[in-house]
Amino acid sequence: MERIMEMLDYLQDEMNKEIEAWIIEQYDINLVQVSDVLHDMKAVIETEAACIVITYLRSSYITGSHQFKIACYENEPFMETLMYRFIDLTPLPFKQIPISIEKFSRKIRSKFIRVLPFEIEEIRRYYMECHYKNSRFFFGRTLDELGNKEKVNPVYFGEELGEVEQIGVI
Repeated sequence: MERIMEMLDYLQDEMNKEIEAWIIEQYDINLVQVSDVLHDMKAVIETEAACIVITYLRSSYITGSHQFKIACYENEPFMETLMYRFIDLTPLPFKQIPISIEKFSRKIRSKFIRVLPFEIEEIRRYYMECHYKNSRFFFGRTLDELGNKEKVNPVYFGEELGEVEQIGVI
């Protein structure tokens, strides 16, 4: 595990540059699917004291399915579920990730001796998690586009059953 941390430290600057470029490149991504689900949930939250939680699933970046869960909870995140939907963002906006992983793999192999497949997989998972965490910008922008004059129900983003942070209101 210590060696993987060294590899991640070695790649950190390059990973950050790739993620920043990804955010800029994908900024105009059309999240109609997300917008439609949030619009459907507006009806539920207008009658309840509720919040919406948009989460990424760890299993998604292991399997490559890129699923996100949008759920409406009564009062606070992860308590009483009022409704939920899964959305699949494949292939956009994650189509460039395999190319980046291959580039990182070559760079690591030039510095470290005998790089094992599980080490590359751990780096890939870390990189995917960084992408998923940074997806909050896209979801936040979608909230802004929906617009709501009252804006009383919080919307959170984070890992499913993990840490979430408020990214807006609806």
